[in-house]
Amino acid sequence: MPQFDMEREAQAYKNSIDLHSHTMEANPINDRKLKITRNTINIVIVGKVGRGKSATGNSIIGSKVFETKRGYCSRVTCSSDLKRIICNDGHIINVIDTPGFDSFTSFELIREEIIKGINLAKDGIHVVLMVFSLRYCFLIEEESAIECMKSLFGDKIVDYMILVLTNGDFLESMQKSLKDFISLFPEPLRNIIQLFKNRVIVFDNTTKDMIKREEQVNELLSLIESVIVDNGEKPYSYKIFAELKMHTMEADPIIDWRLKTTNNIINVVIVGKVGNGKSATGNCILGREAFDSEYSLSAVTCSSELKKLMQKGGHTVNIIDTPGLFNFSTSAKEICGEIVKCISLAKDGIHAVLMVFSLRSQFSTEEVAAFESMKSLFEDKIVDYMIIIFTNGDILESTQKSLKDFISLSPEPLRSIVQMCKNRIIVFDNTSKDMIKREEQVNELFSLVEFVIVENGENSYSDKTFAEHKDEALFQRQKVKEGCSKEESSEESIKSYDDQQKRVIEIVKEMVEFCTGGFWEQLAKKQAAQLEAEERVARLEAERTVQESLKDEEIQKRDEQIQKLTEDLNVSRKQNAESETRNAKCDCAIL
Repeated sequence: MPQFDMEREAQAYKNSIDLHSHTMEANPINDRKLKITRNTINIVIVGKVGRGKSATGNSIIGSKVFETKRGYCSRVTCSSDLKRIICNDGHIINVIDTPGFDSFTSFELIREEIIKGINLAKDGIHVVLMVFSLRYCFLIEEESAIECMKSLFGDKIVDYMILVLTNGDFLESMQKSLKDFISLFPEPLRNIIQLFKNRVIVFDNTTKDMIKREEQVNELLSLIESVIVDNGEKPYSYKIFAELKMHTMEADPIIDWRLKTTNNIINVVIVGKVGNGKSATGNCILGREAFDSEYSLSAVTCSSELKKLMQKGGHTVNIIDTPGLFNFSTSAKEICGEIVKCISLAKDGIHAVLMVFSLRSQFSTEEVAAFESMKSLFEDKIVDYMIIIFTNGDILESTQKSLKDFISLSPEPLRSIVQMCKNRIIVFDNTSKDMIKREEQVNELFSLVEFVIVENGENSYSDKTFAEHKDEALFQRQKVKEGCSKEESSEESIKSYDDQQKRVIEIVKEMVEFCTGGFWEQLAKKQAAQLEAEERVARLEAERTVQESLKDEEIQKRDEQIQKLTEDLNVSRKQNAESETRNAKCDCAIL
């Protein structure tokens, strides 16, 4: 692909994401809580030219990301295009718009474009939206479109298809229900609806009523969920997917991932607690055993390491594996040295930070400390670059729980971290032998990495430590330009670099000691306060129990006294009655 086209595509993608970011709050799909375990959902939109495919895609995304025009002689969508959105619950939804079917385009060209769309959906198709219009007569071209899809993908593809009828305003103007309208359809269209098991929905892409737009998108999402669940949450992959996989299976998963960012170099740093699977995650991303990795209770990675891959699109992806940067059993000096080395490896700044937790081990205070220390060392802004990876994904499969279920049962600090990272979370199973599964999870991860890069304006993270390194490099280059000899420049560079390293180490050391010391001090205070609160609650509970016991005793005594008084009163009444009876008898006797 020519460089110009790649840059234009990247810029178009960035513009679409920027536009999307302005409408994020109003987007119903963003707030939707999907009840499926899959992280990525691929939706492909197909149909005849001019039926509203791209407009439907825009309605789903919530902003105008696909170009739409009303035209008959030429297609607006010239090539398959993918736009994505990340829901608040962490799901990634890819919407793929394809060029329309028409009578002027050969079957082979249509097939080629659809295959391009499939290639965008690397881990398979979850739903196909077949778009017809209520405003136009059902044509033989549209019937042949269904047959074309079945021919390309096999009859099974029908189980993944939903019929979207656009121009819903026309239905309203006719004052007819969808059921009434369907009864007037020609038999081939009624057969298609029956073939789709009545998975049909009406869309009005022109309405300005935001409530109506939200309702129709939510109704569509419910249908999409039912399709995914009915198909066992497995994406559709038939012979074309098999052909595509055969060409890419032997390659590293990341190499063929076409990142739509203009950055030529992308630095990804992996951090986390010792034993959580950082190095194994790096190997899974790279597609080979590049980092030392084995199950151990002590650190396997002894020093920060960088491994790189060249993509076919020209991007260089640097994966930087770190030892337990926040393994607090090591000295502050060692931690400082590793942080400085990590910064040195990421010379152009950090584009994404992968914070690795494990589903197998209990979330610990050390991991809370690691997260808080990252914020203290690199400022709060670093959180905008962070993605949380939960390793040991096989645990979820064995317990038949979703990631959402797991997080809901997690301790509050972990839930807070997930929330701060805006639900940028993903599950990895680094032990899986299923190559397709490994590729799927890597592709999901790089969807998130790409999203993070775009959301941060394609600017890498670099704080004052990065700035000092860069300023020093620029200073030395300027010295050479001004005529200073290379030897003098080299000596000055070494001396200046050593001085700079000392300064940076001191800065970082102070920060590490401050943040770690402060953290543990605060943690100790919190634990002491919590213990005191628990003891106070226990004391109050004990006092309440005693008071209730005393109260019960008092009530019992009072009841006994009342009962005794009642008995005495009854005895007295009885005695009085007997006395009166005797007196009456005596009076009679006297008379």
